[in-house]
Amino acid sequence: MTLEILWINGMRREADRQAILTAVRALSGVRRATANLADRTLRVEREDALGLAAILAAIQDVGYRAAALA
Repeated sequence: MTLEILWINGMRREADRQAILTAVRALSGVRRATANLADRTLRVEREDALGLAAILAAIQDVGYRAAALA
């Protein structure tokens, strides 16, 4: 299992947080995802078979951009 910590550009409201979490949690291989509005971060615990690119694409598909922090 891998932990990804992402900074989300544009995540400012609860509706933004929910849209991102819904998109990411729908991906096969996501074990857990949490988002923090205060620091605009997303933490995703994922199976190794699910790549970071798929997570970034899911976030982009709902209108946001992300950058990996760790």
